[in-house]
Amino acid sequence: MSVKKQGKTWYVFFRPFGVIIKLSLQDCENKRQALAIEAELIEALRKSDYSQLSINGRQACVKLFVNQNWEIPEALKPSQAKRPPKVITFWKAVELYVNDPSFKNLSMPKRYHQKLAHLVKYFGKNRPIKDITIPVLKSYRENRSQEGVANATINREMSAISGVFRVLIEHQVLEINPCRQIKKLSEKSGERQVYIGLADVERIKDLCPVWFQDMIWMSYLSGMRKGEVFKLRWSNVNLSKRIISFHATDTKEGKCKRVPIHRELIPVFERIGKIRSLNDDKLFQVEPQSIHKPWPRALKRLNWEQPTPCFHDLRHSWKTNARRSGIDSEIRELIMGHAGKALNVSERYGFVSDEELVSAIDKFTYDNGLTQILVASNARK
Repeated sequence: MSVKKQGKTWYVFFRPFGVIIKLSLQDCENKRQALAIEAELIEALRKSDYSQLSINGRQACVKLFVNQNWEIPEALKPSQAKRPPKVITFWKAVELYVNDPSFKNLSMPKRYHQKLAHLVKYFGKNRPIKDITIPVLKSYRENRSQEGVANATINREMSAISGVFRVLIEHQVLEINPCRQIKKLSEKSGERQVYIGLADVERIKDLCPVWFQDMIWMSYLSGMRKGEVFKLRWSNVNLSKRIISFHATDTKEGKCKRVPIHRELIPVFERIGKIRSLNDDKLFQVEPQSIHKPWPRALKRLNWEQPTPCFHDLRHSWKTNARRSGIDSEIRELIMGHAGKALNVSERYGFVSDEELVSAIDKFTYDNGLTQILVASNARK
């Protein structure tokens, strides 16, 4: 036998019955752990005694027998006391996952709720979780690809269902996570470079409801994500200082963020403030599902050919406009919430005041070219 690391995963290679078998090791962090599991497997297979296996060794041994279609020894089977009293359906498995502390600690649990809702719709609430095998999951991916869903989205959905299996293993309902045996789809083919010119922003905006026009304009002049704009509360906004302040729990990066308010956005905030609700601090009093419809409807009415821009491209366009306006790169990244990812120590620990942020946004211009959408070798100009 031997151990070898491929990518981020450790593998054991051995020849128990004349044929080389490759076995991946779950949750193995280094070579020392891999060698320890290897030694456990050798001892257990030679003596046919599986009672002394560690948790990781037991998982590896069970996986070996399952992968090779061998009959699992009684010592490796879950005890009757730990077996669920009835068949676990996919719906019950999802409920177990969303109530697990690991799910509640996710930075964006609502996104996972959306992915899980789609998975439940596809597989059905009453489908036994044990029936969702590797071939079934591969078939699911293929169906999603044929629907035109991006590889990145499919990978996120697979990550969601993998989380379900992980929690079931922790609760000793299952022994194997089939998602771990399936490689992620390449996301490189979906990479895009987009700049939306002012003229096209206006064309799209004019075909949207007034409240959504405000969201478009805010994103285009601030670089905020759609979710950040939609969730804006008056408690986040300081019009006198022209600063929007986000708590760490309000951002995708999980960090506090300050966004300066462009002068042309002040009248927008003032107009929305005139119809401010006394019972709700939110700027936009619409249902969450409503924010996904106006943009594609506008593109459809414009007969926009593929590739089409998405709302998030407004954020990319802001970054391009900020660079073309001569705004310092550190301040650009700070406003977008990326500061600290690729900055050196002196930049990362330098403090930028609210006044500097406002001074930077006053330099911001946004009529800096025509729309360009580049996907692989395709381009729209």
